[in-house]
Amino acid sequence: DAENAGAVYLFVRTGGRWSQRTYIKASNTDAGDAFGRALALSGNTLAVGAHLEDSSARGVEPEGGQEDNDARDSGAVYVSRIAP
Repeated sequence: DAENAGAVYLFVRTGGRWSQRTYIKASNTDAGDAFGRALALSGNTLAVGAHLEDSSARGVEPEGGQEDNDARDSGAVYVSRIAP
């Protein structure tokens, strides 16, 4: 159970109808990270904040070390390309 880990739901509108397109979670989900509390969408690029993420990683997995939790509440931003 990862209470308050967070998630992002992406919806698209076709005509007058909304439908869920995808569900996005952090690659290193932990309870209390607040993933999705802040986000930005520019074209097809989505940036999602997790302001309470604890990782001290400075890069991308597997080299980045996202699995550590040595930097309490340091935060993180996850960037993803959304297919049109």
